[in-house]
Amino acid sequence: MIKVEAGIGLWNNTFVPTKSFLTHQSPANGTRLRLWLLLLGTSLPLIVVSLASVAGTLAPTIQQIVLTGNRRLADSEIRAIMQTQIGQVFDRELLNRDFEKIITHFQQQGYRFARIDNERLLIKQFERGIYLHIHIDEGMIGIITVEGNHRTRPKVITRELLFQVGSVYTRDDELESERILRRKPYLSQAEITATRNLETMKIQIHVEVSDTWTLIPTLDLPTFSKDQSDLLVRLSESNVFGSGNGYQFRFQQVREAQRKTRNLLSVGYSIPRTFGTHLHTVSRYTQKAEGDTWTIGLFYPLYSLKSKWGVDFSLSESVDQFDWYQDGKPIQSFLGRQYLYSGQVIRSFGSRTKKAKIGLWASSNTFRSQRLDNGEQSSRLLIDRQITLVGISLARQRATFIRTRYLNQMGRVEDIAIGHAYGAKIGRSMTWLGSDRPETELRFFATSLYRTPSQLYLTTDVNLLTRMTPGVTPVSSLVASCRLIQKSVLSQTLAIRLEAVMGLNLEGRGQVLLGGANGLRGYPLRRFEGEKSLLLNIESRGLYWETDWVIVGSIIFVDVGYIWRKGTFRLRQPRRSLGFGLRLSSPKLNYRVYRLEFSYPLDLPERSSKIPAVTYTIGHLF
Repeated sequence: MIKVEAGIGLWNNTFVPTKSFLTHQSPANGTRLRLWLLLLGTSLPLIVVSLASVAGTLAPTIQQIVLTGNRRLADSEIRAIMQTQIGQVFDRELLNRDFEKIITHFQQQGYRFARIDNERLLIKQFERGIYLHIHIDEGMIGIITVEGNHRTRPKVITRELLFQVGSVYTRDDELESERILRRKPYLSQAEITATRNLETMKIQIHVEVSDTWTLIPTLDLPTFSKDQSDLLVRLSESNVFGSGNGYQFRFQQVREAQRKTRNLLSVGYSIPRTFGTHLHTVSRYTQKAEGDTWTIGLFYPLYSLKSKWGVDFSLSESVDQFDWYQDGKPIQSFLGRQYLYSGQVIRSFGSRTKKAKIGLWASSNTFRSQRLDNGEQSSRLLIDRQITLVGISLARQRATFIRTRYLNQMGRVEDIAIGHAYGAKIGRSMTWLGSDRPETELRFFATSLYRTPSQLYLTTDVNLLTRMTPGVTPVSSLVASCRLIQKSVLSQTLAIRLEAVMGLNLEGRGQVLLGGANGLRGYPLRRFEGEKSLLLNIESRGLYWETDWVIVGSIIFVDVGYIWRKGTFRLRQPRRSLGFGLRLSSPKLNYRVYRLEFSYPLDLPERSSKIPAVTYTIGHLF
């Protein structure tokens, strides 16, 4: 405070001349001026100190910065992008620019609704300096609404979301929640919209879905010809009373030339959210003439790309008839009984786009076979085995998701992972673990999906299985495929698949077969056998009519296959077929693809009729 007395200012007990004192001096005041100059010389250090004190008062420094509300990003990460720091002179414009940097950083991390809460912003000055309290609103969710769920309970949908009321909204959680909902069999569409409520300043989530008809009776005649005719009658419900649980009743009559007609009756149940958790319970029971088959599984899956732990456990008992084929006819039949117990624990590391997985697993497989016919004694038998394996699995994945339509299905939005994944699984059995022999099992897989700007999709898959027993030649099987799909080619979709299957030392353990069961349409299910096979499928898929109730399309296809043993490959002896068909789908039936095809086998010696083989199937061949 400055007091003005007789032209002299008093500032903190220090004398300072005022403007009027310096500009209106009379001769009578000369003595007083000289006295004042003398006092000024002796008080100069005090004046400097007082001016510094005033400067500190006018430009205070920052003594403390407190950040609150930031639950997802650490204080150190936020302070690192701020120019406003403790000990600096307070600058409000600089602080506002820091606020913009903070919000931009949050938005880049996916927190689209992050903001600085100005109502809770505190800038307070004390004697020692400025105190800053900055509250960051990361975008807390206040309400979640669901629309379009006429058959599904709202909580069944909201429990699948990666966010709940009170959690922080992120764009990545929204996109992945949509993908999770679209995978559900009782939903055909799912879209999530996030907005800010200007009254509460919280985020409002609106989920819009489309229910499907989940109680579906099915009549399936996959192969209807004089060689084989399977009848399938099925009643399935994937959304029991709107709970998301599913059950299935299934009756299948298997008719095939040279084989006795078999009837299979099965019932299954699935609970994806046991006790309200992510624990998935699956059970199935099948009754048939050979014996009863049952399976029980408990799975705690890697539910989302953020999940860190996954666990699965299953046990089963199955009784099946196995046949050895020659020229499309069974020459030996066996009754095989298998007991299988397995468990696995998986730990996942990394981000949504780059992940690594490591797992510990164990399995016990007991197989016993019994010969049913009186064939030649020199014929090979299925090899019995009792193997308990303990091992480790490793995998890496790098992928990003895109949306598309008419790639694997008809009409619905498809979430496609663009990228690659590969991994290995190795296990070892010991006699002291209950195995009948020591054995090492090695599995390797690799898959990739590449897309070009011209809507060309290239998918490759490789799966290798090798079993090594001391003193015995290793047994291996390799399945490799390459699929190419080009969309929008003269209003058609061109689809090509090349698949190779190779077996090494499979005698007594299995056969490589080629026929109508694995893509050579028009031929009997297992017409040709060998050690290696190569299959080329070419399809032209057209689309003619699309409404809210039905989608109609066509298909024209060509199949070319080879199968051979060592030293018997003949390039000029392919197995060929061609044909056409009708494709149907419906948004109300979850966009399932129903195919009615007419195929003509061109290299089937015993076939003389010009009537095509008629097949009715569900889903694309590839």
